[in-house]
Amino acid sequence: MCRWVSSILTEKVVRDPRKDYGEVRYNMLAKINGRLFHVTYTERGEITWIISARKANQREQRRYDQG
Repeated sequence: MCRWVSSILTEKVVRDPRKDYGEVRYNMLAKINGRLFHVTYTERGEITWIISARKANQREQRRYDQG
């Protein structure tokens, strides 16, 4: 199993409530190879589509550290 998939299975995932995208989008903060990332993705059938993946900013890092 790739490291990204194993991160999804162990990290907290929340639904993206910001606006109606015509599909359900999820946000997650996950450590991948020791670095914290903010990932937005959607699921279409059995396929997971990554919409955005970037290094987490300081606010997101604090939120992750607080649990």
